[in-house]
Amino acid sequence: MKLSKHNLNNDQPKTLSKRDDKKSVNIKWNSKLFFQLSLIVSLLIVYSVMQARFETREKALVTPRIDFLEEPPMIIYTLDEPEKVQKKKVVKKQPKIKVKIINKINIAEKGSVLETDLSEYNKPNTNDSDIPEKTTAINVVPKAKKIINVLGVEHVPVFPGCESLTSNIEKRNCMSLKIKAFIQRKFNTDKFDNINTKGKQKITVQFYVDETGNVSGVKAKALDKNLEKEAIRVVSKLPQMEPGKQGGKAVKVQYTIPIVFKID
Repeated sequence: MKLSKHNLNNDQPKTLSKRDDKKSVNIKWNSKLFFQLSLIVSLLIVYSVMQARFETREKALVTPRIDFLEEPPMIIYTLDEPEKVQKKKVVKKQPKIKVKIINKINIAEKGSVLETDLSEYNKPNTNDSDIPEKTTAINVVPKAKKIINVLGVEHVPVFPGCESLTSNIEKRNCMSLKIKAFIQRKFNTDKFDNINTKGKQKITVQFYVDETGNVSGVKAKALDKNLEKEAIRVVSKLPQMEPGKQGGKAVKVQYTIPIVFKID
């Protein structure tokens, strides 16, 4: 008996493709449900973390041990004071001082040499019998060096900065200006703020320029002793100069300058 083609085709099972198999196997995914579940779970986790208590252990501070060195006790010794030995006072014999008597002092006019004549020593009244036969040699006192006034010296001292000038008048004027500027720069008037005397003050200063050109023998005269000290201090700091000359030799030259200022 022959089967028909129609019957044969209907009796055979139908074969499905791979894509149709996957579609039939896959279960439908409900995304909204899973989102809600995950949100609830995460909220529960956060809440449990916030409610949890964590223990914090406090570390005990350990103070370091310091071992102090024990110092040995100090022993104080008392020394006996030495006996004081009384020294014998030695009485020194005072030598007899011979006084020179000046009979005459010739004060020359301004610009000339000052000379002083000294007399012999006073002799006591003695008889002829007291005079010894032998005579002793007389010590001759050497003559003191002459001090010449600045107006009478042959070549005046030269202040630093006045070397190019030739005549004595020019050198004296230059020296006066230099000394004036030096005193104005060095004289400290702040010391006399509390001075009792007010108004115009005058200080007369005398000094010498010796044979080496240095300033020496500074003297001052004023109404106040503090003014005199300040004038002496300033003038003593004048720089070294070329010494004055008389007859080709360096000589000691005398200067006298007035310092005038006003105290308000």
